[in-house]
Amino acid sequence: MMQGNYLEKTKDIFILQDTALTAGGTVTATGAEVDRFGTYTDPDSDFTNKYKFDTANFISILDGAVADTETLSLKVYLQTSDVSGFGSDVNYVAADGDLKSSTTGAAYAEYTFTGATATAVTFDDIVNLKAYLGMCKRYVRPYVTATFSAANTDTVSIAIAGTFGDVQNNPIDTVDITGVVSE
Repeated sequence: MMQGNYLEKTKDIFILQDTALTAGGTVTATGAEVDRFGTYTDPDSDFTNKYKFDTANFISILDGAVADTETLSLKVYLQTSDVSGFGSDVNYVAADGDLKSSTTGAAYAEYTFTGATATAVTFDDIVNLKAYLGMCKRYVRPYVTATFSAANTDTVSIAIAGTFGDVQNNPIDTVDITGVVSE
């Protein structure tokens, strides 16, 4: 039941600002959390209804440099929680929708790069993580791990934008009925 308001019920968010990750083993970054549940109010304020987002598409924009023969393995996972701020209630989403307590067995989008010249090799690329959120808890966010073979110097900067959609509507909360005369 889309009611002609599909565009109003999709959400584009800049999830992770330009964040620099520097070599030294595995480093991580966490994107902003998104509440899958919300309230839509039509443009004329005649009604509101509850919704939940069921799909997400995270686009990770990368820019960095890796020295000769050094490597970078970057993975973008999807975390979910019932608690805002995540705290101790954090799960990772597997490809089949199951929830995992760690990244082991969790689904991810991956980017790998190996330096191939005597000097630092720069790169820029995009990593795309698409997810069906039906099994997720209320809040979701991307979680990034970057594993560098180099001990220092090599870097990657990452920014993530997310698009949420495929809204499922719950019953309308309130309706303003006007122009009705009772008999």
